[in-house]
Amino acid sequence: MPSKNKLLKQKEKEEQKEKAEEEKLLNEYWNEGTNKRGEKKAQMEHEKQMEKMQKLKEKKELEEAENADIQSTNTKVKKTKKKKGDDFELLNEALKNAPKTKAQKEAEQKQQEKLQKIAELERVNAKLKEEKELLEKEKQQNIQKGMIYEHDNIMDMEVHNTLEEDEEVITGLDNILSSFSTEDSLSFNKFYHQQLPVIKKEYPGLRLTQYQQKIHLLWKKSPLNKNNQI
Repeated sequence: MPSKNKLLKQKEKEEQKEKAEEEKLLNEYWNEGTNKRGEKKAQMEHEKQMEKMQKLKEKKELEEAENADIQSTNTKVKKTKKKKGDDFELLNEALKNAPKTKAQKEAEQKQQEKLQKIAELERVNAKLKEEKELLEKEKQQNIQKGMIYEHDNIMDMEVHNTLEEDEEVITGLDNILSSFSTEDSLSFNKFYHQQLPVIKKEYPGLRLTQYQQKIHLLWKKSPLNKNNQI
């Protein structure tokens, strides 16, 4: 194995050799003419430009390669996800088509019976609601009919009473006036219309024929009656 001193001496020789070559090149450069130095400089600039372009090209190729790797990775991930999704669907389909256990069949049967009971209950409730609405509608119609019937009865009674009263009035006046002369009839008629408000106020609630009878009695005693003036 070389000693440390020997290695140091060898390194110094190499450095001296490199330094001598650099000085040689530098001397050659300065010894060349102006045109040659210009050409040398232009060549160096050209080499630098080419080196720069080469680096840019390598950088672009590297970026494209990285993008291609990324796209390839994404495609693989998508395929993997799709495969997992397909596997999951296949598993579900297999579970769905797999023979059912006794417990599963009983659970499904209970669920089906529960749904049937709920549907039946809803149907019964709907029927009861419909019947209730129908009864309420009939009740309202009967109430309305009863009110109309009662109103018609009241109107019939009022008309009947009015006709009876009118008949009694006509009959009563006819009976009273039939015994009078024309002049006495005019006098009584005037007396009658004067006394009717007074008698009604004094005896409220009587029938019209009763008022006529009272007025007729008053007329018999009245000094306006010609028969009482003799």
